[in-house]
Amino acid sequence: MSKTVVWTAMFCLLLAGAALSDQAAWVDKKAAYKAGEMIETGTELRRFCAPCGDTVWTPLVAKQVEVRNPEKNLYEIFVNDSGIDLAYVYIFREGKWRNLAMMLGLAVSDVPEFLPEKLPSHAETADTGESHPIDREMYACMDRDPSTANMINCIHVAAEKWDGELNRVYQDLRERLKPEAQKSLTEAQRAWIAYRDLEFKNIQGLYAGFEGTVYHPMRAESRMQITKNRVMELVSYLSLFEMGE
Repeated sequence: MSKTVVWTAMFCLLLAGAALSDQAAWVDKKAAYKAGEMIETGTELRRFCAPCGDTVWTPLVAKQVEVRNPEKNLYEIFVNDSGIDLAYVYIFREGKWRNLAMMLGLAVSDVPEFLPEKLPSHAETADTGESHPIDREMYACMDRDPSTANMINCIHVAAEKWDGELNRVYQDLRERLKPEAQKSLTEAQRAWIAYRDLEFKNIQGLYAGFEGTVYHPMRAESRMQITKNRVMELVSYLSLFEMGE
């Protein structure tokens, strides 16, 4: 799965709480506490932001629910310690997934009242095509808990797995080569490691200029993508041998 798809998924999950999602992020006291009563511990919710261009929904299981009062006369609902926008949250009632903001009588726009029955989940779409098992595991991890902290953790776990995959593929390829080609591969890998370290430093500097938690998982994913790309390069070399077998 491409880097663009990863970033799109993050923005659908994270930016739903930013510029596009101020429709029902902060509400009056009555609506906030009513929503808190409806979202009991263990309740399964579904996130879907039509204005963001979402084509899939992502699950959110409420482990902790809290109503906070960030501004005078304005309240915010936090699920699993992350603020939610009620305009982009759906809850199962009367056999359908219903828009929570609309159920509370809040004025919202450009969002469907019900989730389409055939709308797939993010996990279902990530499990199709040519996505790597590490990618699918990462997306499943994010789907279980789309909070910023958990997304970063999921990416870090995936990055460690890509490191392990890199070592495995590198050794596999090296064992298939003749001595001279082994030497060239070793030199290329050392040069790549130097490039990787410099690029990690570059990424750190680039993202240091941006504020907001939304950029943290993006920075982690950028680092991970460098290693993943190298794995894919080495895998393409391995495929040459497999074609000849």
